[in-house]
Amino acid sequence: MLATVNRRTWALGLVGLLAAAACERPAGESRKGAHGGSVANAHADVVAATATGEPIAQGVAPTGDVEAPASRAGPYINGPPALDGLPAIDLGPRERAQMELSRRLEKRGLKRMREDKFEDATDRFFEAIEVDPGNVNARYNFACALSRLGDSKAAVAMLNQLRERGCGSCLGKVLKARRDTDFDPIRKHKAFISVVADVELSLATPLLAATQIDAWIADVESDATPLSLDPRRKVRVKVGCATCASGKAERGTVRGAKGLRSWVERKRRAFSRGIGQTGAADCKGKCCTFAEPDRASVSPDMLFVQEVCFRVEAGRVASLSRLGLNRYPAAASPVE
Repeated sequence: MLATVNRRTWALGLVGLLAAAACERPAGESRKGAHGGSVANAHADVVAATATGEPIAQGVAPTGDVEAPASRAGPYINGPPALDGLPAIDLGPRERAQMELSRRLEKRGLKRMREDKFEDATDRFFEAIEVDPGNVNARYNFACALSRLGDSKAAVAMLNQLRERGCGSCLGKVLKARRDTDFDPIRKHKAFISVVADVELSLATPLLAATQIDAWIADVESDATPLSLDPRRKVRVKVGCATCASGKAERGTVRGAKGLRSWVERKRRAFSRGIGQTGAADCKGKCCTFAEPDRASVSPDMLFVQEVCFRVEAGRVASLSRLGLNRYPAAASPVE
């Protein structure tokens, strides 16, 4: 019989999470489905879901306690992972300690992949996602490990989760799968071809994304958040002043679309003339620079977007990575 691993210990509080992260499950212990169900039943649920094109079912608790059959998909030793136990993608705020723990578990999974221990890698990625359901990278790497195991149905199901969620970073990962060699074992499968097809049509080019960011910043009443503003990814920010005596720039880092909006509003209030819209942008690679406004036609002490940079996949924008504003000091009293 397969040994039972109680994965619910990950939900018993942050102290429990940190303690569990320090422990590795001994080789030979296996994963079972949520609530102690068999991996065979759990995998059957995933296969049934992906056969109909549906995303992985969330919160379905398989029953029974039987050994996984020998004729399972992929070169598994302990049986396929119980994907039905994964929480839905949640990009909402999380405690920093949870996010850091999730990233550490993800790094352990990547280490296992470099060692060609793909089944162990799926365990680590599973745990990373349980700790932080918004860890998009862990879900993508989970799909990579499943592909390397030859489990096309489960790998495609993981990619389908990302595509169905539809965030910029999620779609960027699906687009990345097209060229990622980890998916070579399943690249010719019809389900894989389908899940990665036309995903770039949902993502903006750098020029379009830059224009959207410029308009979003200039419009204080805007409720429409551009897809390139990820709810959780960090954005490096800068306010420069080339015409100031010191020429020094203010630099910082904010997290997510809400963090960026708060930062922009603080800058808007700090300058008497607020933030204006710049105009056309010139894009090269991942970054776009905006044409400098005619100073004769703009108000002094006003901010403008000078540069934006993105995380780009195959020429399409996944998320904003850097935002630079510039300001023009009042003629009578330069702003330092």
